[in-house]
Amino acid sequence: MIRRLACLAVLALGLVPGPVVAQAGQFKPQEAKPVENGSRPVTGATPTAPNAAPGQRIDSIFEAMPANFERKAVFSERNLHFVPISTKKGNIVLVWGGVGNGDAIRFNAAMAAAKPVVEIQFYSPGGLLYEGMKIGRLIRGMQLATRITAGSACASACNFMFLGGVVRAIEPQGGFGVHMFSDQSADMLVRDLAKTPGSVDEFNDRFPKHVVKRYDVEAWVERERQKNPDGKITERNFFQQDHIYRTIVDERVRDIQQDSAQTAADIAIFLVEMRLSLRFLVEFADQTSYGVRYLTPDQLRSFNIVTN
Repeated sequence: MIRRLACLAVLALGLVPGPVVAQAGQFKPQEAKPVENGSRPVTGATPTAPNAAPGQRIDSIFEAMPANFERKAVFSERNLHFVPISTKKGNIVLVWGGVGNGDAIRFNAAMAAAKPVVEIQFYSPGGLLYEGMKIGRLIRGMQLATRITAGSACASACNFMFLGGVVRAIEPQGGFGVHMFSDQSADMLVRDLAKTPGSVDEFNDRFPKHVVKRYDVEAWVERERQKNPDGKITERNFFQQDHIYRTIVDERVRDIQQDSAQTAADIAIFLVEMRLSLRFLVEFADQTSYGVRYLTPDQLRSFNIVTN
């Protein structure tokens, strides 16, 4: 019953949302192979760093093009990777993998080391929303262009990195995937309520804002034992009562609602900064966080996601 109460509370809300590195040394970007449509170089492009192999680190920030660039491999990474690519107009940096803690700092260091950078290309399943927005703002401050190449995908928090571009392009067969942001506090609530505390001490340790008195629990246990002498009544039975958790659930739900409203406001502010249509908010709010929906070319133009 308690687990069902927690799940109903979460459903009622409609919620479904690197380490700091040293300054990079000098590097020589790998040369881009000619590609007619401007896509990233094919997997296995030869890096120019001495003795570097595909996927091998060139310095503390950069890597050569990975040997295995399949979608599954890219989407399994929890932090961003950076591949410098040399072109006649300047350097392109391919950014791939998940968006994790510290990636905004690492991204900033990579851009400083790769100057002059003319374009950022993305292949990412997303990750931490606010880290993605930090990187998007860095890109906008640097006045860089962004691109999703054919065969690549940019979903979830990657959207906000891509939207930082002053010029934004998505090639045919490139994917821009959206879904509702996730709220981990809802998951934490479900986990907290999934296991019933077995003692007063355990309950008070887990829910310090809702401390119960040992005397009250012991008195309840004694009364229940008198009603049912043959029953094995323990402190755990006290905490299995639904009303014990109602106050906790109500408070957590209010906190989740407030946090979600603040996140939505932060996203709206970001979209205004990037000159995006606020209708985009409604679009990704309609897609739960349990799946990704890729926008059509017409939608990409309508929301001003692409500028070319």
